[in-house]
Amino acid sequence: VIDLVLEAGGVTDFANTDRARLIRVIDGQTETYPIYLGDILERGNVDTNYRLVPGDVVTIPERRF
Repeated sequence: VIDLVLEAGGVTDFANTDRARLIRVIDGQTETYPIYLGDILERGNVDTNYRLVPGDVVTIPERRF
C-alpha cells in the first residue's frame, strides 16, 4: 500500500490517514480492510501495509476540519 501512496505523490494535509481502506474482491465477495496510513508513515507500524493484487482499490477520504 505505501508504495502506491508514495507513487501517487504521498498524502496531503487534507487526507484522513486513519480512514483509508483497501477494497478487494475475493471469490465474488467484496472485502474491506482498514489501512492506518498514519501508523505506517509516522510510527513505522506496517501491520496494515497490505500487499496489493490486481483489481484492488485503495481509498483515502478527506478529513473534516
